[in-house]
Amino acid sequence: MADVLAEGYNVFDTSKSPSGTVKYLSSPSDVIQLIQSGKLKEHILLVRGGTTTFLAPALSMGAIGVITMSGAPESHPRHPLARVPDPLRHDGPPDEQRLALRRRLHRRGSL
Repeated sequence: MADVLAEGYNVFDTSKSPSGTVKYLSSPSDVIQLIQSGKLKEHILLVRGGTTTFLAPALSMGAIGVITMSGAPESHPRHPLARVPDPLRHDGPPDEQRLALRRRLHRRGSL
């Protein structure tokens, strides 16, 4: 089993347990570059915030999952995003590491 990098809340309930390689996206050009690489569907995206403008292309084209480092579950009630406390280590985000997301159910109002 992999080390736990961070814990947070699922924004929606699902029985899926996605796994993939973490890809840290720091800019819109990173999103476009990943889409153009043809490897989007291999990655769980790690982003500072889950803004729709920033991630809309990736969400609509099949990213495995999204982990945001800011916001709260109530910020994204209709989008497939998971919010975790800032997982940055001293050496930066866990870019290009394999990751499996464990389910941790969140009920609105239970934070």
